Formats: sequence, structure tokens, C-alpha cells
Amino acid sequence: MTTIFPRLRPLPNFNAVAAGATATLDLPTDGVYYAVDLLYSRGATAATEAQMISDLLEVRVNINGVTQRKLSAGQIIALNKFRGQPINSGVLTLYFALPWRPNAAEEDALAWGMADVSTFQIEVDIEGTVTTPVLKAQAYKLPVSANMGPIIKQRRFVVPVGATGLINFTTLPRDDSYLALHAVSANISDIEVIVDGEQMIKSSIANLHAGQEVYGLVPQSGYTHLAFDRRNRNSDLLTMTRQRNGQNVRVSDFQLDFMMTSATSFTLITEQVGTRD
Repeated sequence: MTTIFPRLRPLPNFNAVAAGATATLDLPTDGVYYAVDLLYSRGATAATEAQMISDLLEVRVNINGVTQRKLSAGQIIALNKFRGQPINSGVLTLYFALPWRPNAAEEDALAWGMADVSTFQIEVDIEGTVTTPVLKAQAYKLPVSANMGPIIKQRRFVVPVGATGLINFTTLPRDDSYLALHAVSANISDIEVIVDGEQMIKSSIANLHAGQEVYGLVPQSGYTHLAFDRRNRNSDLLTMTRQRNGQNVRVSDFQLDFMMTSATSFTLITEQVGTRD
């Protein structure tokens, strides 16, 4: 009897691995992906964390030609550390399943099945002055056939800040449910989240982060984290639908209020759960 477990397998070679280029990897569309490790080195020497951050400017994960995730290596590392995952030299891990969840069902629920996928591609923008970049990849895959269900999608937005004090941001999408928000800023002292007039979160960042640490999350320096799933449960989501007259309808208002201590615009990373775009 063959044992079924996620196998660690090398992936095909990247194309166009060079300074200033966009390296592309076409992944096999079979099985179920739990994680992909991008293996990066300068020549024969595995890159340090700092070198991965400086050299790998942007990583895009595309399904059927549509980008589902778009972050820099530094942002991927920060979010992995926030979830308590170790960072090893030369290894940048893209998690599809969630190994930090408390049980197998929750850990595996958001893995990426390939049965109904035509193309799966990863693109990596490499900094222009790097000497001898080497980029490979390996995947943890379960050898079974399954369609792609709900996945975690990662997007980035710029929050314009022209003055200190209260900044009201209302232009985030009201489509998929929100797992977490990560502001790449240390200049936020308080945050409030309002959905259709209902206050969902109102807290100082110090208290917000302290509450996350209770559940084993690790807030990162230079970031402000808002994890709706801080209890480590897939069901803890900020949904963008409400019950009205017995029917689910899209929310009409989604507001984020940031109290800024500096007039500095920042990037807001969203993690949403839904079907692929």
C-alpha cells in the first residue's frame, strides 16, 4: 500500500535568472501544493535573509495568468515571521497550506489543488546589480487530484497620508473575506475598523499587538498587524457580506481609521480568503 503524504520534490528550472531580469517558473499543474520553497543563492553561497530582502524585489504567484499574490521578499519574510515560521538562509517559503494551524483539517483546508488549473506560474523580479544570482525551487505536494477551493490571496495598496492625526481609508475591495491586514508602518498609534456602521475593532496598536502575542503571533518591527484570525482558526474572518431580509448581501461600507504619528504614506498588505481571481 502506498503511503500518501506531501512529497518534497524539485521543480523545473526558472527561466531568465539574471540581475535586473524577471525570472519565471512554470509549475506542474498536478497534485495539491502545500508550499513552495524558493531557493536563492549568490553563486554557490546561500543568500542571507538580508540578501534575499535586497535582491528579490517582487514575487508574483499567478493562476491561469492572473496574479493571486504579489509581495516583495521582505514582506513575505515579515509575514512568515509574524506567523512564527523560521527563516533559513537561502530559503523563501510561499505557504499555501497553513502549518501553524492547530489541526490537520484547518492546516490543509487552503492548500492549492491543481485539477481545475491550466497554468501555475511564479515570477521573481531580481535586483539589477546582483552578481551571479541563482534561483531554484522545490515544492511540498500531495499526489492526489483535487480542484482549487478557497485560497489566501495577498494584495498591496498604498494608503496616502498627508498629515498627522486621523486618516480614514475606505477604498479596500469589498469582495473576499479578510484574514489579516498588515500596514508597513510604525507610525500608527491606534486603529479602528468599521463595517456598515458597526465597530469591529478599536484599539491602540500596543494593545492590539499584545493580544496577538498571547496567541503566539510575533508582531514585526516596522509593521502594524491586524489579524482577524489571531485565535488561529480558519473561520475567524472579517466577511464582506451581511444578512439582510434573510439574504446575504455585500457590505456597503468598509472603513479603516488610522491615527498617524507621522505624515508618511504606507503600504497596506491584505490577506483575503476566497476563490481564485
